Amino acid sequence: MSSLTSALGPAQLSSEDLLAFQEAYYRDPVEFMQSVLGNWFTSPLSWVHRGWLAILLRRTDFLPKYGELDKIISHFVYKENPWDTAEKGKPLFQLEADGNLSLTVTKNTEIMMPRGIGKTTCFNGAIIFMAIYEVRHFVLLIGETATHASQQLQNIRREFEENSRLKAIYGNLKGTGTWNNDQIELANGFVLAATGRGGQVRGRNVNGHRPDLIALDDVEDEESVATAEQRQKTLEWFMSSVTPAIAELDPASGIFLSGTLLHNEALLVQVGRDPTFTTVVLGVLDNEGQPVFPSYMSLEKLEAKKAFYSRQGKLPHFYLEFFNRLVSEDTMKLNPAFVQREVLLRPLALALCHDPAISKKKKSDSATFAVVGLYPAGRFQVEDVWGAIGLTPQEARDKLFELHRKWHGYAAEVPLYCGIETVAYQEALYDLCTEKMAKEDYWFQLEKLKFNQEKGARILGQLEPRYKARVVHHRREFGELESQMMEFPAGHDDYLDVVAMCFSLLQPLYAAAAEKEVDREAAEGSYYKSEAGATGGL
Repeated sequence: MSSLTSALGPAQLSSEDLLAFQEAYYRDPVEFMQSVLGNWFTSPLSWVHRGWLAILLRRTDFLPKYGELDKIISHFVYKENPWDTAEKGKPLFQLEADGNLSLTVTKNTEIMMPRGIGKTTCFNGAIIFMAIYEVRHFVLLIGETATHASQQLQNIRREFEENSRLKAIYGNLKGTGTWNNDQIELANGFVLAATGRGGQVRGRNVNGHRPDLIALDDVEDEESVATAEQRQKTLEWFMSSVTPAIAELDPASGIFLSGTLLHNEALLVQVGRDPTFTTVVLGVLDNEGQPVFPSYMSLEKLEAKKAFYSRQGKLPHFYLEFFNRLVSEDTMKLNPAFVQREVLLRPLALALCHDPAISKKKKSDSATFAVVGLYPAGRFQVEDVWGAIGLTPQEARDKLFELHRKWHGYAAEVPLYCGIETVAYQEALYDLCTEKMAKEDYWFQLEKLKFNQEKGARILGQLEPRYKARVVHHRREFGELESQMMEFPAGHDDYLDVVAMCFSLLQPLYAAAAEKEVDREAAEGSYYKSEAGATGGL
């Protein structure tokens, strides 16, 4: 379709050709956007964008053509509280017996997506589609500022003025009414107006029509959520100006919010929890832990971003920006802010633990290793944490020996206790370790760790009081460990679990450590020896 359109000029298209194109593009909004607006959509629309478009247009008939229906069904899910990880939620899309999808939404909709994923471009493309095919009569576009909203309107206006493919198929749609940076009126009567947050909304009426769609796109910014007063001002404007402006007598009218979470008490959160809104929260990763839009954010880029935010002590902002996830430091059981960053020297003892995991599934827990040091005055330091999914027992055994040699060599005069959780199949890993000791004549005591207490309670019991007492130091930034601290108990806890095992292994020494005073003079130099024999940190 797109190649045929590009090959033909306006004079070569018969009335039958024009009608065929118009009908085909109406049946398939995705093809319309990728062909007619090809300068905007240089890559195929992903399943996220197609699901987003279906909700905005309230249509699902074009979705089966592109597949990945299972992804759309499983990710576009409604919850009474969209940020309650324990709530199962209800899919908005249902696969019917005939292979088509049905859609259930309320009058008003909110979809939260990370910035940079293309939602504004999709918004603008959908508005052009709605304008041409008269899906809506009057769309009011509201942005962060009047300038921002006006820029989007100008981008749309420019397509009607300069897009040769659009004009070849649909003709000159510019009307005789208003045509400026704040409002355009098409020849078919469609009206698009733009304003910013806090702008005049109530009372808008053009040719007897009130807005039948109020589209708010990234309407908040960092300044508007900075204080409780500013957040309340935005909410009052939304309730007193935006909500009453919709064409209530039109049963198809509605409000559509799309944005990225900037604060735990932002407008998107206040509105998103209200039952009059169908709210969907999406992040940069799908349910399988894979990027929803790889060209925007790969796993490697995301890990680098997380490490950067972690080093700056801004992990809550990372989860807001890339996952639209609420993170409240007040309610965290294991708050990364409790971590002590000063590096401790001269430990009294070290513990090395391993928590095996056999699954190779992407969402599974990792096989994890941790080293924790016990220091004078009852202080601790997480020295090392490492994990990987899908390690074989032989690979896990070799990693354990590698870490034991490393830490025994760095602190040869310090006792190094070693433990491995042994449940069911994990007993075999213990045997593999003892066989390797005999083969290499490298012996150390390896304890079998078995726990009767539920894992979450054990993690909390070992870690919470010590982190809150601010006696736990981290030798360096451990991004995954600290992110699991923030998410606990909702997310993965494999890194937390293996660190808690180390604390358990060191527990018999706590009393003696608490009685020992810190040797300040000795602590000024590094206790650890590098592999080259020089002193210094790792």
